[in-house]
Amino acid sequence: MHLERSTYIIDISLEQFSEYGEHYNVKQYTNGDIYNVLVITCNASEGNMISKAVINAAGAILEPHKDRMITEDKSIVICVGGDICCLSIPNLDLEWRVLADEACCFSIQRFSNGYIVHGELAITHISLKGEIIWQFSARDIFVTYQPVENGFVIENDIIKVTDWQGFEYHLDKNGNCIKEFKC
Repeated sequence: MHLERSTYIIDISLEQFSEYGEHYNVKQYTNGDIYNVLVITCNASEGNMISKAVINAAGAILEPHKDRMITEDKSIVICVGGDICCLSIPNLDLEWRVLADEACCFSIQRFSNGYIVHGELAITHISLKGEIIWQFSARDIFVTYQPVENGFVIENDIIKVTDWQGFEYHLDKNGNCIKEFKC
């Protein structure tokens, strides 16, 4: 994944950790068993490398995708397995890290002065400082076995999400389920 900002270029890739385990000048934010990692590189617009970071997490680490990250003025907030990590730009210092889902985070969006994370097991509202405001879990995982249009969407501060059994849940901005029905 390649992101261009005014004076920086950020590259993010999914790699095997063994390729980065012995490198110098690489910031490593790792814990637990290490297999796949996200490698984030920040370069100046003229091409000189400023910093590089390697991050792993519990849970499945998915390929980098625009839905799994948010670039802020001075940071990047990114899904890494079940964690959400915030790294400063351009130094890639780890500002905060929070476990948003025990399995995997599929996407992150700005929401109500924070972030909403669509995880496999939970929908999580996180503050801009990385604190969990609320979490919502349902009767099954938030993955569908049949194509469901808009399996996760936010409309007018209402979060709509569908689980494996085909139940759709509507959550208000405080994480309360205000509507539930079988699709």
